[in-house]
This record gives sequence, structure tokens and C-alpha cells, in this order.
Amino acid sequence: MSLDAVLPTNLPTVFDDAGKPKAAFKDRALNVYDPYVTYSAVNVKKLPCLDIRKAIYYARDYAGLIQLGGGAAFGGDPADGAIKPLMGLDYAKVTGLDEFKPEGNPEAAKKYMDAAKTACPDVYAKATDPKRGIYFDFADTDTNKKAAAIWIDSMKKNAGITMKFNYIEAGSYYAVVLDQTKQGDLSRAGWAPDWANASTVIPELFTEAGGFPMSQNWGDPAYKAFKEKSDAALAEPDRKKQGKMWAELNQYVMDQMWIIPGVFSKTQEIWGSGLGGVYFWEPQGAPSFGDIYIK
Repeated sequence: MSLDAVLPTNLPTVFDDAGKPKAAFKDRALNVYDPYVTYSAVNVKKLPCLDIRKAIYYARDYAGLIQLGGGAAFGGDPADGAIKPLMGLDYAKVTGLDEFKPEGNPEAAKKYMDAAKTACPDVYAKATDPKRGIYFDFADTDTNKKAAAIWIDSMKKNAGITMKFNYIEAGSYYAVVLDQTKQGDLSRAGWAPDWANASTVIPELFTEAGGFPMSQNWGDPAYKAFKEKSDAALAEPDRKKQGKMWAELNQYVMDQMWIIPGVFSKTQEIWGSGLGGVYFWEPQGAPSFGDIYIK
């Protein structure tokens, strides 16, 4: 068994087009949802304009990006926030995203860009200026460079936004983007809860004291009320009530578009025929290694 997932080039060998293991691999491969949500953190300090943030979300060619990642069967489903349905009590479907289209929605994107001309002309001017534009932090990999081309094309075509990329050596990526003085306008990221409670998601990602606060949103006028609600959820002893509170806070995050959600991601694993007891342990996001044995 490898600790690495199945390489994209090997997926057609192991799985059919629907993502199910082929007969030869029926008992030693899996394709499952992992705990992660991928997203692009919006640096609200640098993009303090909700209309621009919405335009980015609706202009993005999600379909092109997910196809690059192996298609929906292997990449996952469109995320609607930072909390994954696997979280159970803490997840509720986010509302207000009806204009989302996988291929991008130029009508919606341009509507928000038109609103931004009046609401935040300085940010609008930056976003549409070919000499300035919006800078997106990406780890420097060949696949990410292909994804960047999709972003650049869809932003320009669907919203008139100039998008540029700041490629960072993969091994030092998070050290750079978590430095608030070095982070760009957008930063590619992913997150999974430490355990099955969104107390390890919402406060960690969206409060100033969190461990992964890449949205730098504490200067947003909407932050004060959000922080109060987050603190209240942390202190709530009734688990069902708390779950509803986390779901409402996830909705709050998306109402402000503090992130551009990516996918509720999936992972693929394969192991040798001499192993038994293999299953995917969702809380850890990996096979349950302690239960694996040699036949």
C-alpha cells in the first residue's frame, strides 16, 4: 500500500468512468470522499469589495477546473462553503448561490462587476487594469499552471477581470501565504476538520485568532457580528443546537464570499492483494492502518 493516492494517469486502469473499481481491483481499491474542502481564500484586506468577490465566484470556469482534476467521478462535487456534508449536524446546504453555473455565468459576473463600479470603484479599477489585476497565490506545479490558464481565461471572458498568478515553491507555500505581509489577493487552500465538529473549521479559518486565517477578514464590517456568533457557538453545550449554529455561520461566510469554494473532494486508494482489513476511516481521512493485516 502506498501512502500516496492513485496517480491521475492511472485512474482509468483501476476505475471505470463512473469511478467504481474495475473487476480486477474490486476488492483492493476505493474511491471515496475525504474530509477536505478545497477553496480559494479571499484576502479581504486586499479585496474589500463584496461585488468583486461575487463576480470572481460566478465567473470561474468550475467545469474546466474539475475536469483538469479528473472529472466529478474522481475530483468531487462543487463545494458550497467550508463545511462538508460529511460533517452531519454542522452542515446545511448554503442558499443564495442560485446563479452558479459550472461553466461560469457571465451574466451574473458582469452584473456584480457593474455594481462594483459604483460600490467600490478603486477595487474595480484594480481588478480590470491589465497592469495591476488580481494576484492569485498558487503552489508552483505543472497541474496548477494548467489550472491558472483556466482561471485567467474565464475571469477575462466572463467578468473582464485581469488575473495574475504568484507561483510559490510548493514546499514553502503555506509559510508564505500565512504571512499576512506576503499573501496575495487570493490564495489556493484546503482544509479538513481535526475532528467531527466545525469548531475546528469556522473559528480556525475565519477568526483573527484562528490557526489558518487566510481570509484576513477582521477588518470587514461584517466581522464583528460573525465573531460574536462564532464565540457563542464554541460555548454552546447542546450539540444539536451548536450544529445549527455552525451551519448558519457557514452561510454567513458565503454571504460575505470570504472564500471561493472549490470541491468537496474525493480520494482514491489502491492496495496489494496480500492485505486484508482495509477500509477508509473518514475522521482521519486515510485508511485505518491499525486494522490492516497481512493475509
